[in-house]
Amino acid sequence: MKNKALLLFGALAGMPAAQANLLVNPGFEHPASNFLNALVPGNATWITGWTATGTGVHWMTEALGYFTDPIGKDAVDLANYTYANGGIKQSFATQIGTNYTVGFHGATFANPTYGEITALIDNALVGTYQLINPTSASNTWKYFSFNFTATGTTTTLEFRNTQVAGMQYSFLDNVSVEVTPVPEPETYALMLAGLSLVGFAARRRKS
Repeated sequence: MKNKALLLFGALAGMPAAQANLLVNPGFEHPASNFLNALVPGNATWITGWTATGTGVHWMTEALGYFTDPIGKDAVDLANYTYANGGIKQSFATQIGTNYTVGFHGATFANPTYGEITALIDNALVGTYQLINPTSASNTWKYFSFNFTATGTTTTLEFRNTQVAGMQYSFLDNVSVEVTPVPEPETYALMLAGLSLVGFAARRRKS
């Protein structure tokens, strides 16, 4: 068991370090401490690093009582309460052929208890993610992720909501884009060596 633990530690030590988030202002934070909310119209760049798309988004803080922010105080509601088809996007530098992981948190409010977030890469649909509130009096953030391979030196990530305006909430927060970690060859070698030794020890105990 001691040898097995040492080998597992060695394998973990060989894993690449955590990647840096490629996005600016991943939590949609407003610089003012007294900010409450704003209806951001399409094409506006009021949110640092981001551009509102379609009919825009509702930019809001947790002080309004709709959510408890997972990483700061602010988030965006893609389900614009005035107009349908709201969204937000950001472009960032990428390397052609490199694989990236996109992560984000989504939540919806107590009434109604559902919502959805649609993700796109370079205007191509990736998927639509369902938000379901498990209770009638609180919200729960859910983490989603997907991978993509860059086809250009710049990539645009966009989130949209196409539901009927004013019928639901689709909060988005804590967005990340990171290079997908790839284990180094040394890591594979350590893992294989560890498995071999564990198997050898098991055979010795049986003999």
